[in-house]
Amino acid sequence: MQRVLSNFGLFTASLLIGAVFIEIFTVRFLLPKLPLRLHHHFGALSVLAQPTKNGVLPKNYTLLLGDSFAHGLGDWLFTADHGTNAKFHSLHVIRDLTGWDIVIMGRGGSGSPASLVGQPLYSFTEINASPYLELEPPSRIIAYFYEGNDLNNNTTKGDNDDIEAEISDARRRIGYEIKTIKPWFFWITGVLRIARHNFKVAMGWTKPSLIGYPPADSWRTWKSGPNKLKLEDREIFAPPLQGPSPLLSEKTINDGVEVFYKSLENLRNRFPRSKVFVAYIPSVMTSYRHAGEVGIAHIQVRGRPKRPIPIKFMEERSDRICGLILEASIRAGARFIDVRPSIWEATKSDILHGPRDASHFNKLGYEVLGKTVVDAIQRDGTQKSCTRLDRK
Repeated sequence: MQRVLSNFGLFTASLLIGAVFIEIFTVRFLLPKLPLRLHHHFGALSVLAQPTKNGVLPKNYTLLLGDSFAHGLGDWLFTADHGTNAKFHSLHVIRDLTGWDIVIMGRGGSGSPASLVGQPLYSFTEINASPYLELEPPSRIIAYFYEGNDLNNNTTKGDNDDIEAEISDARRRIGYEIKTIKPWFFWITGVLRIARHNFKVAMGWTKPSLIGYPPADSWRTWKSGPNKLKLEDREIFAPPLQGPSPLLSEKTINDGVEVFYKSLENLRNRFPRSKVFVAYIPSVMTSYRHAGEVGIAHIQVRGRPKRPIPIKFMEERSDRICGLILEASIRAGARFIDVRPSIWEATKSDILHGPRDASHFNKLGYEVLGKTVVDAIQRDGTQKSCTRLDRK
């Protein structure tokens, strides 16, 4: 009996030691080879699977934060080869232009508390919980602000004075997520999640998953439509597009900006030695010149209704929100980049969204975004005002 117990103990110890060595080897050397379709199974550890760095752990690197634009959603991602660690994002554009180590901790559909406070806190906590991994603070942070829905996401409670409730609710959810972190066997638990997912697919209990989500109807299917966009050489019809929070009251906009400011301030305090840049991205509706005076906008409320909104109103609201975010960024000690002029210049001749996913950039759109951000950072200055251009 003693010999059986001894052999069992030796077997168990060998298994655990072998698992540890497999874990260390795969995380330290094989993680960047992980194909896109498997990234989401590894949670925060998928940050280290991104190929835009010289090693598994980035050095002297740039951290990219934000919602779905920082996550890289859009046609470029949808058409990428998910069986490889393919390019699909402004992240890759910035890497190709500069050679910087750069990673993203984006979170689609999130407001500023989650994208600027919660996601980096959770990711750093999970990665650094490992006894053999240590992710150092970034030397530079780029925070994307999208005028199409970030203020909506920052004011989920609607018109009220309880700005702190938004931050407190985010902290509560973040705290719960951090409690679930187990500081061991990240790779092995990820493999088990893949096995469980594949078993459910094989049994017909769930559908195969891809990064992102199924695309909307292609713009090419619109022979006539609610929105008519003007390019230099042609006019094209487009589906209902996202505008700059067109139904939010002025008070709710101010509340949403204050939530953004408090979140950005928290980020600055958490990484005091990192240079922080805020890149302001226009909504889809305000990225183009319109043939008509009224556009049909998607409204971010339950059911996503469509509403006619005057183009002039949306352009004025874009300018107003840009000015408020610029002021909040400077107040929080961050540098500001107005991406809108580069987008307007590019949309004179090209479509930067869709054609299938009308809410996010395509490859050309992400290339314009990445180049604009790089040019601004290399000048190492900050804009003191938003650019108001004649969009006629």
